[in-house]
Formats: sequence, structure tokens, C-alpha cells
Amino acid sequence: MSLSLKVMINQEKTKVLFAEANSDFINVLLSFLTIPLGKLVTVLQKHNESAAIGSLTTLYKGLSELDSAHFSTLGAKEMLLNPRSSFRAECRKLGLMLLASGCCNTSSVKTETQGAEMKSLSLGFHEILELLKLSLTSATPLTDMILQKNTVENIQSGIRFNHIHQADAATESNKIVLRAFLHKSTNKFLFAEASDELVELLLSFLTLPLGGVVFLLGSNAPFKCINNLYRSVYGIDDMYFSTSETKNRLINPKLPHGYLFKNQQLLPLSEEDLIKPKTTSADGGIKPNLKEPKTER
Repeated sequence: MSLSLKVMINQEKTKVLFAEANSDFINVLLSFLTIPLGKLVTVLQKHNESAAIGSLTTLYKGLSELDSAHFSTLGAKEMLLNPRSSFRAECRKLGLMLLASGCCNTSSVKTETQGAEMKSLSLGFHEILELLKLSLTSATPLTDMILQKNTVENIQSGIRFNHIHQADAATESNKIVLRAFLHKSTNKFLFAEASDELVELLLSFLTLPLGGVVFLLGSNAPFKCINNLYRSVYGIDDMYFSTSETKNRLINPKLPHGYLFKNQQLLPLSEEDLIKPKTTSADGGIKPNLKEPKTER
């Protein structure tokens, strides 16, 4: 099964002007926000061995090489290596749909819009993965995927933490001590000695959903496109979701039950309830029977 998408490309064929999508495609985009960081590493590397997401890839590799004897409970390592999403039930339908192999088939129709060109695309599994990867490395992922451009931005630039207020600063009771060793002549970082609490906190980052990272950083994560996707959820009327709870869970995500580590409580996140109320649709996302909004990327 594939996803349908219509895009308008400028006359010079350098960028996508806008896109028109149905509810299936929009649901897939929103599902990006629900993917745990650890799962993101494995999904991208499975289909592209050179794919790396900053130090997360290194953190994941270090975890995979850590002996299970270092964990206090059976299955804790596997839980971190294969973290679940709190949206696993809603995304099950999307997952089955994306497992189908496919290619990006296109057909073009030239318009009267100053020479712009309309393209109808059929996106398969590999194209969605490429779009996900580009959403983390480019401000124009749709343009880069369709026009096969190799735009890769420095995702570390422009990160600001101005949203963190003094009241949120760590107190003596919840600080984690870290001993950092620097090279005296160059003042470069060499290595660090950390407590078990800090190691546990770092490993718990792999369980955070991508939308949760944006939430914690005040919509200012180092992924410009994901920030825009997150903010766009606010702009979608509640009537386009199967329930108002679905929208709230996207903008204020919770961890799956049992995933909240002791030291992760330093972060303003909570767990989902053990027993969740039923949703009114199979996928719990955008209602397919309503007028579908246009998506500009």
C-alpha cells in the first residue's frame, strides 16, 4: 500500500511550493512525533548504515555493548534498546501500511500558475523513511526528497534555552554530580566520571518520543522541520482529530507505562495510565471523513 500526495513545484524545479495530502499522509507525518529516540536510531540505521543522529547513535551503540549484568532488572536493557511508543496502538495501522514495499511513482501536469508544475506522487516505505531522515537534517525535507537534493544543515546551530526559567533550575536535592576532566593546556574535554544516576538518565533519553523532545525544549529542538510539525498540531482544530485527547497526547506526550525512570523525574514528563480509554477510530489520528487540511512543507 502506498500514500498519495500532490505537490506544486516551481518553474525552476528548485523547491516544492505547497502540498495537498489526504488524512493517511498527515497521520504518518504526525506519527513522526511519537517515535522514541532509540527506535529512531534503529529504524534509520536498518535502512541506511551511515545514518547517524548526533551522539544518540553513539549512546545506543554503547548501550548495546553493555553487559546485561549491569542492569538491576531483567529485560531493562531490551526495553531501552527497543522502546515502545505510547501511541503504539494508534500507529499499528500505520505500521502495517508502511511495511509494504513501494516506489515513488510520479505523474506531472503543467498548470497556468506561472509555469509551476503539479506532480502526483505515490510514496512507499522507503520514501517515508527518507522523509523522516530529512525531517531531522533539513528545513525543506519534502523538497529534498522529491527533487533528490542533498541539503544537510548543521542541526546544532541556533539552539536556545531561553525558555528555561530560574525556577526550573536544579536544587541541591535533585542535582546529579558530574566530574569532568579537561586538558589543561587546550581546555578540551577529555572524559567524565559520572554516578549511576547520570548513566541511567542518559540511557533513558532513548525512550523519549521525538515530540517529547520538542515539548521539553519549548518547540525549539535542533530539528527545525520537526519543530514546525509540532507547532502545526496546535493549529489543527480539535474537530479533525478522533478525540481531543489525541491532540493533547501529541503536544504533551507521555511515556509508556513502566518507562519513567527514577532520575527521569528530573524532566517534566509523566507516564500514561495503565488502563487507557478507548478511542473512537481505528488509528486515533486525523478523521478521514472530514475535509482534509492542506499541508505546507
